[in-house]
Amino acid sequence: MHSFSYAPNSPDGLTVHTRTSTSVTISWSPVVYTDKIYSIQQYQVTCITTNNTFNDSVTVNSVSYYNTPDSSTTSLTIESLYSQVEYICTVKALLSKNEFGESSREVVSGLSL
Repeated sequence: MHSFSYAPNSPDGLTVHTRTSTSVTISWSPVVYTDKIYSIQQYQVTCITTNNTFNDSVTVNSVSYYNTPDSSTTSLTIESLYSQVEYICTVKALLSKNEFGESSREVVSGLSL
């Protein structure tokens, strides 16, 4: 039997700072998480293209993952995005285990670049 810790809360305050035709910088508030066994190791940003995608070279619902280098990093610039494409980006905290921790509730932000 495994003993699981509780999943971290979702990051609050997801904000889009800088937006170009091919990149975006987003930030969020750090998640407060106290557990005797695990701690937050990093954050993962997931970007999914939506059905409102206007660029013929982009597959709808393609998914990209971006990890921060550590838990103190609460902003990320995502490069190599397509212009005229809408993305839904979510952020979750990952726990320090050999495998990813349970996903926290995700924060959604629609980005149309």
